[in-house]
Amino acid sequence: AGFETDRPWFLGGMSMGGMIAMEMVPYLDRKPAGVFLIASCRSSPDLPTLIKIGASITRPVPAKQVAIMVKLGAIPFGIRDGQDDTGYKLLQRMAKNADPDHLKWAIGATAEWTYNGPPETLPSGEAFPPLFQLHGRHDWLIPLQEDDCDQVIDHGRHLINLSHATTVNRWLFDHITALCGIDESNEPRVEDPDETVMRRPELASRF
Repeated sequence: AGFETDRPWFLGGMSMGGMIAMEMVPYLDRKPAGVFLIASCRSSPDLPTLIKIGASITRPVPAKQVAIMVKLGAIPFGIRDGQDDTGYKLLQRMAKNADPDHLKWAIGATAEWTYNGPPETLPSGEAFPPLFQLHGRHDWLIPLQEDDCDQVIDHGRHLINLSHATTVNRWLFDHITALCGIDESNEPRVEDPDETVMRRPELASRF
């Protein structure tokens, strides 16, 4: 109730979340104005052998033991990964509070993901939404596919949403405001005689 269907909306995800976002698009009645992948990938062939090996190792291990492996850094999500002390402490808290069953499922689901990339045309006949990708140059968990990225963070590893949060937020802001037709001066990029909310500069921050 109260959802305004004339407003643009956006879909995206970090790491495995980006893969889920790609899978969601065909099933959405109203497509997003843009899809954002952060330290993620467009297709399962882009996933490295490392992830598949990690999943095979954890498959017979009880979920609680998998959670311990993450906390100790035996599984890459527990390592510092270029974080400062604040980011590292946050990672440790995330690992501590994570549900063990979900952790084990997520590792296996990522390794077993099968997706050959976004189709040009969806089953609905619509074009796949504009796709944008941000990646760290030294991400060894999901390696950089530079041809797919519109921006690369030179010193970034995998968890760039923590280590380079300002850069990530700026990247999102720039793309979202551009897709909404708003430029840096907070003036509409295009004529909008109806003055719909998506073009009103004073409401740009809502996007």
